[in-house]
Amino acid sequence: MTANPTGEPVAQQARNLLMDLADRIEQFPFLLRDRDATFTNTFAAIFASQGIRILRTPMRAPRANAFAERWVGTVRRALLDRMLLLGQRQLEARCWARWRTT
Repeated sequence: MTANPTGEPVAQQARNLLMDLADRIEQFPFLLRDRDATFTNTFAAIFASQGIRILRTPMRAPRANAFAERWVGTVRRALLDRMLLLGQRQLEARCWARWRTT
């Protein structure tokens, strides 16, 4: 986690994801993403090398990615609205613990 991700750390996360999905990669024909500048050409090339097509959401259309919007809302309601966080370190620890149990 980082407050201000840049292109290279995001590309590294893409590499890590593909390593984790190595034996199931054919189940993912495309990746849906928004138009954030952190998704560089390197990011796109990493997925393209595995035959995964990248689909970008339309500009200024927050409802176009309903699954991601719903996930963000669920995390906010289930996690962040019910706890008092005293800093970024505590947030990262809580998110990691919650992710491991799901």
